[in-house]
Amino acid sequence: MSTAFILLSVTTAAFCFILYRSTRPRKLMTPPGPKPAFIVGNILQVPLTSPEEVFARWTDNYGDIVYLKVLHQPILILNSVAAAQDLLEKRSAIYSDRPQFVLLNEMMGWQNASTHQAVEKLRPIHEKELCYLVQDLTRTPEQFSQHIRRYAAATIMKVTYGTDVRSNDDLFVRLAERAGSLTIQSGTPAASLVDYRYIPAWAPWADFKRNARIVKEAVDSMFNIPYEMVKNQMEKISGTVFPCMTSRLMEACGGASGVDSLSPEDEEDIKGVAGTMYAAAEDTTVFIISTFFLAMVLHPEVFQKAQTEMDNVVGTNKLPTFEDRDSLPYLECVFKEVCRWNPAVPLGLPHRLMVDDVYRGYHIPKGTTILANI
Repeated sequence: MSTAFILLSVTTAAFCFILYRSTRPRKLMTPPGPKPAFIVGNILQVPLTSPEEVFARWTDNYGDIVYLKVLHQPILILNSVAAAQDLLEKRSAIYSDRPQFVLLNEMMGWQNASTHQAVEKLRPIHEKELCYLVQDLTRTPEQFSQHIRRYAAATIMKVTYGTDVRSNDDLFVRLAERAGSLTIQSGTPAASLVDYRYIPAWAPWADFKRNARIVKEAVDSMFNIPYEMVKNQMEKISGTVFPCMTSRLMEACGGASGVDSLSPEDEEDIKGVAGTMYAAAEDTTVFIISTFFLAMVLHPEVFQKAQTEMDNVVGTNKLPTFEDRDSLPYLECVFKEVCRWNPAVPLGLPHRLMVDDVYRGYHIPKGTTILANI
């Protein structure tokens, strides 16, 4: 092979390589962030307690969007309202997915979600239980915390399973509170290693896996026992039980054939919807009512104005009903301010990017977990 041919081949190859590099789209960089360590990424830089404070401090070095990796899972921290609005609101079509929390969902059994209810149909139940609450508060006001918790549990259990709750020692209440308590003790979503990478059960730091089995047993009991109660009542009394969400779902899924025709998938869905109703509503209801008591103690002048309005509209001989709500604008504003002042639900739930995206010239890869730290 001649020297001229070799030189021509090398020159042609070099020219083609340069042409390819010049015409290929330049790969965009990911947003700035702390340098990840080998294999584990930034996991050692994120504390288990008050991580939001560390995220906020990173703004000084990296700006209001901070990119990091926990093991191999990319995470984007949004440290400004503008960035959160740009991505979570204006681009909500691709940022509305939720990351899969393996510990909470797959290992503990919290993957089922609730459904919307026609609130107006539930008003008689609320009003009846409210009368019991007022009576309890009048008799033993020093036990107001227990009375509020019984009221919340009784309302939700009646709506969901058609059963009455007269004390906090009720079996179903204890099942639900145990499942909730064990879940809370296990940590928050996105706080466990298994949410980012598979961890074998034999690993020395895999205690969460063994704990998850205990939590799952509690969650399964919370789902299964009250469901079986409603199912048995429907079978024994020819389908005539107190109309509740669980019985209606059974009738809708079972059709004319009754509950015996429910598929295993139908039963799991109904159990999940009913079980998460209590988990989602009980603590938030107790929290909001307790916050209202606190707000009225701290601001007696607001309480006096609300009391005067209610006395003028409703009178002093009866409790207000839902029909009086539109005539009580000041009290309505008090309720809204209580919810704004001390929200009962987490407002910063993680999102997940569904496709690759570009923001401010930076590449954000598909599957990135998005955390709004605002």
